[in-house]
Amino acid sequence: MTIEETMNRMELLGSRIKEGTASQKEAIEWLDLTNSGNPVKEAAIQLLKDWASSDYGDGYFDGFVKAQNLYQEDVDLSDYTKQNIMELSEAAESSFDARNGQN
Repeated sequence: MTIEETMNRMELLGSRIKEGTASQKEAIEWLDLTNSGNPVKEAAIQLLKDWASSDYGDGYFDGFVKAQNLYQEDVDLSDYTKQNIMELSEAAESSFDARNGQN
């Protein structure tokens, strides 16, 4: 990536963060791009990347949030399976992507 492309990407990610529309991965990418070489910050960014790529930091988390919202709406979740929760996650991610013009 050229310096100009990097600067443009940082600006785009920064605007999405300010608007509250950035994904978790985009926020981590912005932190990574703006890192000034601080070793503690680098370690923290690596932890965030690891957590974001784990089941609980990615697909399962979105499904969990959707399930929490359904529970607060008094929807009975006792029959929901792991697969149902993953489908909630995929629906939540598709909805987010559609709202933010992402693929």
